Amino acid sequence: MLTWWLLALAGCTRVLDLDAEDEPATCVPVETPEFRLPSVRWGLATLYASRRLSERTDAVPQLRPAWFLASAWQATGFGCAAYRDPFAGVNNRLDRDEGCLGIRRDKVWNEICVLYPSIFPCDAYPGTLAGDTPEASALTLAWYAVAAHALLGRFEVDPNVFYDEATDPRAAAELSAALHVAGPDLNSAGIELSGCEEDVAACLDGEVRDHVLGVTEKLDALDAADCIDIDVPNEELSGFIDGLASRIPDFDADDALSAAQAAEPTLSAVVAAVEQASPVSLICPEAELKRWYGLSCP
Repeated sequence: MLTWWLLALAGCTRVLDLDAEDEPATCVPVETPEFRLPSVRWGLATLYASRRLSERTDAVPQLRPAWFLASAWQATGFGCAAYRDPFAGVNNRLDRDEGCLGIRRDKVWNEICVLYPSIFPCDAYPGTLAGDTPEASALTLAWYAVAAHALLGRFEVDPNVFYDEATDPRAAAELSAALHVAGPDLNSAGIELSGCEEDVAACLDGEVRDHVLGVTEKLDALDAADCIDIDVPNEELSGFIDGLASRIPDFDADDALSAAQAAEPTLSAVVAAVEQASPVSLICPEAELKRWYGLSCP
């Protein structure tokens, strides 16, 4: 649990240096009257996952660290680790096997274990995401964003065109939140995306719409938070590296840890060092898409 010593850093706001010209993309919100970053590892994990998506040059949604945090806040209230206030009032309707981000077997896992069998073995659920697993949970949703983007092609939607033509400023965040809850088979949830470019949420219904509206409401709250590039304690750094290694094949944990320990002990510097020491790209699963769905990567 992140302790109240963060308050002592209140004068160090707005200092993240990765992609400084586009600060919202790298902002890790730390605290508002309603929210407190649960742990340093959640800051590291969400920044790292967001950065993996930001490297792609196609129209895969660019999901900010705040999106991952808002999604966990909405889905489970970080109930995976029984975090205390300010999350205690959130109704956690989900099983702890789904982790803080509420990643369901029948929605997200069943799709990505078919498309990424070497990363997400189908029999690794439950267990992989159970409890407080920020790195595994955030990376699962990041990889899923790539897969779900491609799978929209099953429903007469060109994902690249949809995002290019969308006038809804939160189309990527809202559609990603919808896919998180409904899975990529949106039609089975009664959702048609045609004509939704101006207001994604208006095209949704039921549980999916409730989740999306909750995430956008929490994004509004997090957008008002300070972005503090907090120091990373050694135990949190080790946990972060171990968490990445558990989900990334061929990840060089020793090199990543050595590089991170030699860097400035801040969120942005640690993530940058890990990226350089053991580069990781989120790859669209071309062969599996063709085999199982008859699709190509968009």
